[in-house]
Amino acid sequence: MGVILFGILALVLILVVIFRKYIKAFFRFLISPLFLINLALAITAVVLIFYFTMNYLDSYTQHDKKLPVPNFIGVHVDDLEDFTSGKELRYVVRDSVYSDDYPLGTVIKQDPMFHSKELPNYVKPNRRIYLTIVKKIGEYKVVPDLLTNNTSKAVGKAKLEMAGFKVEYEVIEHKDKDKIIDVTYRTNSIVKNTKLLKGSVITLVYGSGQSGAPVLLPDLKGLQVIAAKDILGQTGLNYEVYYDSALNATDSMNFVVYRQNPSPESVEQGLVPSGSSVLLMAKKPELDTLNL
Repeated sequence: MGVILFGILALVLILVVIFRKYIKAFFRFLISPLFLINLALAITAVVLIFYFTMNYLDSYTQHDKKLPVPNFIGVHVDDLEDFTSGKELRYVVRDSVYSDDYPLGTVIKQDPMFHSKELPNYVKPNRRIYLTIVKKIGEYKVVPDLLTNNTSKAVGKAKLEMAGFKVEYEVIEHKDKDKIIDVTYRTNSIVKNTKLLKGSVITLVYGSGQSGAPVLLPDLKGLQVIAAKDILGQTGLNYEVYYDSALNATDSMNFVVYRQNPSPESVEQGLVPSGSSVLLMAKKPELDTLNL
């Protein structure tokens, strides 16, 4: 280490001896009025530039101003302009999703999160708040078939809720307790493979387990089997169907009822106890019937 320091000092002394004339002139320049004036001007310029730059940055970034982030959750997209008016904030709808918990078109998520006592959150004025809304056009789902087989109201409710629907109940007099007799939407019966908006309210009409109240027996002759089944279900009557020469289930869908037992003419005043069974006999419709 000592050898290195000695070498450095020797090198400095050699340079001083070689450039001694220039060193004297340099030091004389350092104390000359010209240098001192320029040095003072340079220092003043640097101080002024630094001062104005910092003040501009504070003003541009609004360093001392902050706003609590408002809660956008649940606000409808059509009301966002009024909601942000006067808040010195902007919003951007960044995404849309399906949701069963919020109405269509409402905000379900925001970034950054809203300010609260538990989680304080502030932003600069004119900051963008990114929003996720519930899609205005909902998702459609197929309503499960609950009438082909004997289905209880509990099983039917579970199937509908798994598909994304909401369920209400309606009880009617029928000998089969808790059996689903009909499935309706806004008082209209739902046919197989119907698609409804996810979250729609579907009513399950089920039997009370009590029978005996007289109901008017409908005349079903000439109707398609599917229509006859629907009418009997709404009336609170059971049915059995015998098909003449049906090749398969698809082939039998267009069959029409040509005989029923009992018929309205065979019972007193056309009345039968609710929950009674009606035997339907169906055959392939004739060409003239189809054209009708």
